[in-house]
Amino acid sequence: MRFITNVVIVGLVSCAVSGDAIAESTTMNSDASEIDREVQRIQSLRNSKRSEEWEGVFSAVRDRWMDREDSSYALLTYEACRLISSYDFPAEIESLGPKYSKAALEDAKVIPVDIQLRLALALQLPRKNTGTGEWVRLRKEYANHWFASLARLHSEILPDFDFEDMPLMHVSPPSGAKVSAGASPESIRDPKLRAEYEASIKANDEKGAKYDKQFLLQRLKTSLGPLIEKRIVIAYSTDPANLEEFNELSKKHRIDEGLAQRLKLEISERSAAMKAADSTTNAASTREVE
Repeated sequence: MRFITNVVIVGLVSCAVSGDAIAESTTMNSDASEIDREVQRIQSLRNSKRSEEWEGVFSAVRDRWMDREDSSYALLTYEACRLISSYDFPAEIESLGPKYSKAALEDAKVIPVDIQLRLALALQLPRKNTGTGEWVRLRKEYANHWFASLARLHSEILPDFDFEDMPLMHVSPPSGAKVSAGASPESIRDPKLRAEYEASIKANDEKGAKYDKQFLLQRLKTSLGPLIEKRIVIAYSTDPANLEEFNELSKKHRIDEGLAQRLKLEISERSAAMKAADSTTNAASTREVE
């Protein structure tokens, strides 16, 4: 799987990634109008309560887009999952979100970092362990993606990045070029000065892209990062506890030791609080029986 930070915003796709979902854009190999039509097909089901129709849309997205060398498959799968989570659907339709989010996380060739986080958030366990091995199995599978998305987010953040050092709105031409800042390189006749100017523009563009990427990552760190952490804490503070598995996945994805220790502390605190609440409830029930 190849990861990118940028996501395309084209035509109707913007409705799929409105708000804070996407902060950058880049060129996608797939035709914009083709993506727009796919989004329209997905959104046409917002009032459908038939699970077979939703299964059909997810399958069609997978068949048409999974092999594309861009982020279209991940983006379109997220749009379908987003729509399901935004409306009141029967449980059998809601269950499709985790199923196809997991598939996209595992099979998409390109996943923007913000879409990876959002697809990982769609992996939501049942609130209580049903007492079967299925819940425990899902916990490890989902947690693997939670840890992976969290690790990727933190690994791409440059801790010493200087946000005060901003790219230029208009690059100044070299001395002697006799054109104003922001002018087209083609307006400079001298080939040496033109090449120097083009190199400066390219360097400024690269600086701007780097700045935008770090700005987006910082926003994701404060908005989606804590939500992923909460998923992990809830999962591993729910019986049966398994800190060995937590440690295994934390080390596998090279989670920062400080973050791992904080999460373990939160797991312990939540687990203790839940046990205390259960003890209080059981004691109250016993008194009622007496």
